[in-house]
Amino acid sequence: EYLRKNVKLPAYDGTLLTPDKAMYVSDPDMWDVVGATALEKLYGFKPVAQDVRIPTDLRVARNAPLLYGHSGSSGFVSEKIGGDFLADMAKDKNLPFFKLLYEKMSKPNWPPDTYKYAPLARANIVLANDWTVGTRETVYFRPEHKIPGIVERNFKFVHSSLMEDAPSVSFLDKIGVRQLPESEIQKAIGVDLL
Repeated sequence: EYLRKNVKLPAYDGTLLTPDKAMYVSDPDMWDVVGATALEKLYGFKPVAQDVRIPTDLRVARNAPLLYGHSGSSGFVSEKIGGDFLADMAKDKNLPFFKLLYEKMSKPNWPPDTYKYAPLARANIVLANDWTVGTRETVYFRPEHKIPGIVERNFKFVHSSLMEDAPSVSFLDKIGVRQLPESEIQKAIGVDLL
């Protein structure tokens, strides 16, 4: 208890803080993608400097979530606070953020199907052309052939700039984003398939 109230930890911005006002960020991807300033704003606790290790018996006010979680945790991108952050990044048209996010999230050496079943695959994580985020079920890869305007208006497609970025396409494919099925195109333009 004495340490919790009296020890001073260096924060990311060079200030000193007590553990009861500190957040520990162990995931390097959270540092790279979300950043300390955003984490402080989102959670209300100041992150301890990145290179500082905290003794196991010293408790801080909050441990930051992992970016994409693991078997026991859904991860930042799958939580409401993370989803709201991604929506704000989309609204701000922060394309470099999404490219970095997808690059980092495609790095785990998981078996192929693991991505499709991970909580992040069901999250609002796919950047669409209209600068919103959606799930793999609501945002599609654009078909290679020209599609009618009515289809453009009725479906969301992966942001066109991401389609030129191989790590982004690879990640979106891993989580199960699929090309808009021809049956959906025909239904949208009023063609009876029977």
